[in-house]
Order: sequence, then structure tokens, then C-alpha cells
Amino acid sequence: MQVDEKSNSHSPVTGGMSEKSSKAGRAVRWWVAVAVILALSISVGSLICRKVAAEPGTPFAAAESMHTARRSFTVTKVEWTSRPRGKGLEDSLVVIGGEDADGKPLSSWEVYDPETKTFTKGGDLPRPRVGHTATALLGGSIFIAGGWDGRDYVDECAILDPGTGEIREGPKLKYPRRGAVSVMVQDIRNATAADGAPEGVARSFTLHAMVLIAGGASQECGIEYYDVTNGTIGYLPAPGATLTGATLTPFGPFLSPLALFAGGRRPDGTVSDETWFVDAATLTVQSAGRLNQARANHCAISLPSLQGLLLLIGGSGADGRALSSTEVLQMGKPFAPGPELLWPVASGSVCFAGNLDRHMSFFPSPWHVLLVGGVDKKPSARTQVLGEPYTAWKKGPRLQTARCGAQSSSFFGVQFGAWHVVVMGGRTPGEEATSTCEWSEYIEDEET
Repeated sequence: MQVDEKSNSHSPVTGGMSEKSSKAGRAVRWWVAVAVILALSISVGSLICRKVAAEPGTPFAAAESMHTARRSFTVTKVEWTSRPRGKGLEDSLVVIGGEDADGKPLSSWEVYDPETKTFTKGGDLPRPRVGHTATALLGGSIFIAGGWDGRDYVDECAILDPGTGEIREGPKLKYPRRGAVSVMVQDIRNATAADGAPEGVARSFTLHAMVLIAGGASQECGIEYYDVTNGTIGYLPAPGATLTGATLTPFGPFLSPLALFAGGRRPDGTVSDETWFVDAATLTVQSAGRLNQARANHCAISLPSLQGLLLLIGGSGADGRALSSTEVLQMGKPFAPGPELLWPVASGSVCFAGNLDRHMSFFPSPWHVLLVGGVDKKPSARTQVLGEPYTAWKKGPRLQTARCGAQSSSFFGVQFGAWHVVVMGGRTPGEEATSTCEWSEYIEDEET
């Protein structure tokens, strides 16, 4: 409909009302369009979620096997900066070293692509390693430290770029280590206040990253750290250097410099109930209290939290038997009993899993904790799932192959429409090491 501008010009009041009505009409139409788009998005998301939710506990399926059977190896999730964007997932898993079926240390490494579910041979390290650590650095490289080469404990470090295959020599550790644990933590440094901005708002800052390395030493020493910025190794006097089977886990809110070093087995076979906070910002180590139960070969995972929430799972107790207990640590509080496992598990593997949000199809929620395999009296194919609010475990989908000491990891991708969980390697009941790999998309509790 056309508006007669001449007739509107005779009456300022009428003309104003027409202009306001026109603006109001456009606003109504705009909001109606937004509402329609939102309604369609939610409807499509609900349909997708209903389709996914119709298959709770999706069974694990076989993926391509690794090129080499491995146990006591490392798996590191990295982002390939050299991989073209838009050509599938940038994240991949890099498998490094370990022992083969004959117990021989390996120097080879290979890459798992979650989109194609295939492995690609990468190359060889300068020397074989088992019981080493492999930590992802910013930019896609991996810092490899320590291990055992079949004859000696290793003090050498290497930096691997899986995108190019380049391997650079890194600084040497102060003490050779086998069976150590490592983690990268980051903190904000050199923050300067913004002009005229509220207190606490920074104009510029430096993101400082450090790799902490603890346990696994052949003699009593401390914790070492690799300063990513300077490329140097530093040393922190601390107890627990000879522990194996311990965990070192980031703790606290986002960009916290804290990590928790917990439990482990001493050289005399006794199991530790001690824990320590390692602060990469102040370069200090202090006691975090004692566990309710001594444990080694357990799992640890940081749960989504604004303050800091960490879960220790199972493991072997002082008598060598697998544990069904878990413990929870919250910032500023002592260790508290967590939800009991459905069955005891030692040498299991833990990762996040979940399903699409029930209302919006673009966010991975809720965050489930998935505990796979492990051993009680023998390697297991069973899995357990702990969903929010993290109060009770339930049975998850079974693995195709019983295994302990395996490695697991997970990805979330809209192209998957769910979490993609992969489990590989480890020791099976009939083999010392296995090359098999399996995957599942969308892990949810299986009703008992």
C-alpha cells in the first residue's frame, strides 16, 4: 500500500502517527521473524536430539587399528595449525611410543583422525621411549619428556610438531624419569590496567604457559617444569619424586596456575595418600591434605566449575586390590567421599562424554564422565558413566575388547551431532599389548 505524502503533510499529528505506526510495524515484523527463526531452530534441534536420544548407550564399534600394538604409551590431543580449516576437525590424537607385544620400547608415533577414524604413520623419535610424558603445547606441538629406552631411564626431552613431522631437541631434565606425569598450566602475567576502565580490567597481559613434570624419578628429588616461553627446565624441591601411578591434574578456575599431584606407589611398594598443590605462578609446592584412602593407578579429572572441582576415581589400594571409592576436592575444602563406583577399577581411563543439549543443538551438555575398561581381577570391557550433578554412576555401553591401561579421549563436533569417544591400545586378557581401537558417538547412561 502506498502512503499519500501530500495528505499526511497537512496534519503534523496524523503524519507523526503514520511514521510511528510504520516504525512499530517494522519492529513487530522484525520480532516475529526472530521468533519464527528461533522456533524453527529449537524444533530442528529437538528433532535432532530426539533422534540421538533414541539411541542411549550407543555401542562401541571397531575403528581402524593402530599400526603397532602398544601399552604404556601416550595419547595427546593437538590442533594441527598446518591443517586447512574447513577440512574436518582440526583436533587429532597423536600416539607416541610405549611397549610392543614383546615388551620392547617403541620409537614410532602415529596420528588418529576422528573424522575418518583412521591412523596415519608419523615417523620415529630419535630414541625409543616407554613411561614418558607427552604434553600438548600452544600451537600444536608436543613436549616429550623422560621415559625408558630399554636400558636406561631417559633425561632427554624432545618437541614434536605432528603437522610437519619435525622433531627438535629440547632441554634435558635434571633427573631421568620413568612413569612420571605431566600437565600444562597457564596463568596471566604482566597485566596492565586499562585507562579509565573499572578496577580489574586489563589493557594488556601475557599468557604464560608451563609444563609441570612430577614423579617417576630414579631417586628422591623434586618437581620439574618446562617454561614454554623461555624453553628452559626449572626445578622445585618437593617430596614424592619417586612415585609412579600418581596423577597430576589442573585445578581451579579457567587459567589457574594450580595443579594437584596425588597418590602413587613408592619404590618399596607402599601406596601414598599424600597430595600436593603445585603453583606454577609462584613456583611453590605445598600440601593439599591427605586422601581418605591411599591410591595408585587411579584416574583424575577436573569437572566443569567456576571455583575448582576435581574427582579422583578408583585405583589400587594399600593391599593391591582395585578400589570402588572416589574422592572429590573443592577449592578451600578437604577431600570428601565421592559417588561409589558400581565395581572396583584400577588402571582404567577417563574422559568426558555426553549428548546434545535437549533444547539447543549446538552445545555439548550435559558433561558426562566416562570411565572405560580397567582391571579388577582381569581386564574389563565394562564402562561406567557419571552424569551431572555427579551423584551416582550408571552402566555405560560395553567395549568390544576388554582392556586395561588403555588410552581414551573425546571430541565434540556439530558434524558428529554428538561426542566422539575413542579408546585404543592397552593390555587385553590374552595379549600383553593390543593395536585395536574402538569408538562411540553419543555416550549416555544405560539404565540398569
